[in-house]
Amino acid sequence: MSGVTKAPPLWQLPRRFGSLRDIIAAHARNRPGTVAACTVLAGAAEPDRSTDTGFFWQGMPALTYGALARRARAVADGPLSGVPEGARVLLACRPGHDFLAGFLGCHYAGVIPVPVATARPRALARTLADDITQSRAVRVLTHAPLADALAAGLPDGAQKLALVCEAGEAEETEPPPMRALADIAYHQRTSGSTGTPRAVVIGQDNLLANVTAIAKAFQIEPGWSTVTWLPPQHDMGLVGGLLTPLALGQRTVIMSPAEFVRSPLEWLKTIAAVRAEVSGAPNFAYDLCA
Repeated sequence: MSGVTKAPPLWQLPRRFGSLRDIIAAHARNRPGTVAACTVLAGAAEPDRSTDTGFFWQGMPALTYGALARRARAVADGPLSGVPEGARVLLACRPGHDFLAGFLGCHYAGVIPVPVATARPRALARTLADDITQSRAVRVLTHAPLADALAAGLPDGAQKLALVCEAGEAEETEPPPMRALADIAYHQRTSGSTGTPRAVVIGQDNLLANVTAIAKAFQIEPGWSTVTWLPPQHDMGLVGGLLTPLALGQRTVIMSPAEFVRSPLEWLKTIAAVRAEVSGAPNFAYDLCA
């Protein structure tokens, strides 16, 4: 029809912003009630579709873009308030709302998140001192389920430990000016399976280019949902499973890696339950579901 302007493809959205922080802030302003993430509880019931704000599981409300931005600001203004701009912060949170608030809170605070594996807290506690030394992190951002185990691994006790969940949410007022954003979006640590773990520096431009490439390759459309169980310390879980749908203003449904290992078919059941259009995993995951 003549005179009708066709909306640009969704994959072009990240190009209009300079950082993930700017994109999330725009979503929070323009669509504060849109669901950003849901966390699936083990053994939870089918999602309740009676609400127009998104899917809810038993005992786990969804996290909207407005709430995510407020939580991120609270993390920046609370647990990270004394951290120098550009410093590195270990992010030791299991996949879910706390991880997202912590990761984005680092961006709001102008510091660099370094996600680390949390599947085995005792092992992480034993290597925490080395992780801090290698990454030169000045703080460890975690949440209550892991705090006690991690505190035992710190050479100076819990001095460097800060809890995401204690930050709560910032008030719904005009947000204060954000600190200068580091050019580095995050440090991605190698697995260490063949040697000492090393950090790969991912810039803000690298992150947005990756998000754009994924969105374009998948031809992602408005209103789609993603299901992920992948650990967020790896690129596929962090960028593909979490940051791409968030940057595009969509919903990501998060399962724990442990739940997938316990019952791989729960992954496929969750995809069907929420009618997700996007999900992915390494080849072995599909083999386990066969």
